[in-house]
Amino acid sequence: MPSLSKKISVTAILCGSIFFSATEFTNEAVAKNAKVYVQAGVESADQYSQLKDPIIIDQGRILLPIRDISDQLSLNVQWNQKTKSVTLYGVNKEIKLTLGSITAYVDKKKVTLDVPPQMEKSKIYIPLQFVASSVKQKVTWDRSLKEITIPRTYAKGTENQMTYWIKLSTGELYQAKGNQIGTKIGNVSNKFKTMKDFQVENIAAGTYYLRMNENYGMSGTSRNTGQALVKNGKVLDEDSFSFMGYYPDTTLHKSHANVLMTNGKKARFLDKNGVVKAEYHLTDMMQKDEIYMVEHYNQRFMILREYASQHLIVYNVQSEQAVYVHEMISLPESEKDDLEQAGLDRNNEMERDHIIIFDRIIDGIMTFQYKNKSDNVVNTYTLDLSQVR
Repeated sequence: MPSLSKKISVTAILCGSIFFSATEFTNEAVAKNAKVYVQAGVESADQYSQLKDPIIIDQGRILLPIRDISDQLSLNVQWNQKTKSVTLYGVNKEIKLTLGSITAYVDKKKVTLDVPPQMEKSKIYIPLQFVASSVKQKVTWDRSLKEITIPRTYAKGTENQMTYWIKLSTGELYQAKGNQIGTKIGNVSNKFKTMKDFQVENIAAGTYYLRMNENYGMSGTSRNTGQALVKNGKVLDEDSFSFMGYYPDTTLHKSHANVLMTNGKKARFLDKNGVVKAEYHLTDMMQKDEIYMVEHYNQRFMILREYASQHLIVYNVQSEQAVYVHEMISLPESEKDDLEQAGLDRNNEMERDHIIIFDRIIDGIMTFQYKNKSDNVVNTYTLDLSQVR
C-alpha cells in the first residue's frame, strides 16, 4: 500500500475538484475532455473495497454513483423523481444536486459545479470531490493503483427512519429523523478508529439501543465495543471497553425486555426508560481482574465467558456461586487438560472451533456443545443446574 504522500503526489486539487492532466490517461482516452470509465477501488480507514460500478472521469473530475458516495461518506440520500434532484444529508450538512445541472446547493447556499451530475446505465453519478469537500473530507486518487483514498470520519447506523452518527475521533453522537441533517445529542465514551457502521434497534417508541463493535490493527486483534440507550434524543446511558485478542465480543444484546450496558468488568440491565433493573460487578463475582462477556442472563443464572482464557462460566445469581463449565461436564480428561492449558497460556491462540458453546436451558438442564480435539466431532454435554448451588 503506497504512502499518503505518494498518493497526494499524483493528485492535483484544482478549484475544489480532483483534476488530472491528459497524459495521465493516454491509455484510456485520447483527450482530456473525453469521458473515461475506470474500474477502481476505495481505501478507507485501512480497509479496501472494490467498487462494483466503474467510476467516471469527466474533464479530469471523478464521478461516482450516488450510493457509493453516500456509503463512503456516511450520508443519507433522498431522490426526487419529479425534480430529478438528489439531496444528501449528514452531520450538520445538507447537499442538493440536480441531474444535468451545474448548479448545486450546500446548506441552502448556491454553488457552481465543474461537471454536472449525470445518468449512466440507470445510475446517477455525482462529483466525488465536490461532495467530499462539502463535508470537509479530502480525497486522493492513485492513478497507477486505480484507487481512491477517502478518510473515515463518521460511522452510521439507521433503524426506522432514525439515523445516528458517531464521530470516530471524539465519540460525539449525532441523530437525525427522516430526511434531516444530523445534530449532536451527546457522546459515547469510546473513541473508534475504523468502524463504518453499527447496529441500531428500536426497542420502544422513541427509544433506540445502539451497539458498536470494531476490529482493527494487526490481524484485527485490537477491539473496541460499546452500547448506548437513547430516548427522545437524549442519551440515557452508555458504556464501552477496549480489549486485545483473537476472539470476538460474544456479549449478548438484551435479556427479555432489558438491554445490557457493560465495560467488561461490570454489567447492568436497563429497561426502556433507562432504569437499572439488575447490576453485577463481574470481576468481584469471579475474584479475578478479567474482561468478561455476558452470553446469557435470567433472574437465576448467568453465562459468562472469561475472554482471556475463553472458559465458560455458570453463575448462580441467587447463591452468588460460580463454576467453570469444563470442570463440571463429562468431558474426557484429555480435553479438560487441553482447555486448562490453553487458559493458562495467554499467548496461545486456541482454535475458534475448540471452545465450549452454550446451547440452551430446558427443564433445569443446560446443554453445551464442544468439538473434541481428538476427533473433531461436535458432542453435546449437559449440566444439571441443581449442581450449581
